[in-house]
Amino acid sequence: MMENKNAVWGIVVIALVAGFFGGWYYGKVSGVKESEHTVSDLKQSLDVFVPPLPDIVSVIGGKITAVNGDSFTVEIPSLTDRYPKPGEPQAMETKTIRITSETVL
Repeated sequence: MMENKNAVWGIVVIALVAGFFGGWYYGKVSGVKESEHTVSDLKQSLDVFVPPLPDIVSVIGGKITAVNGDSFTVEIPSLTDRYPKPGEPQAMETKTIRITSETVL
């Protein structure tokens, strides 16, 4: 009789542990999906106020850092890092522009 009681308690403990870990895993997976959905919604809202970058950039402005023959190098605010973190400086990148006969100034 005592063996049956121990077996029942063993099954109860195993079921509780399995339920705990199953619930923890489900909560973790659900939280990640919810976070991804929230980030996606926030990016869509932000695109309303700060539209995505165009595929072709025809005008560029920045600080010229070097001139070399038919090209020059210019330092500009990053085209890919559009949303700097508060309190951090805007990311910069360097672009080399080549001047050809088709270049309009």
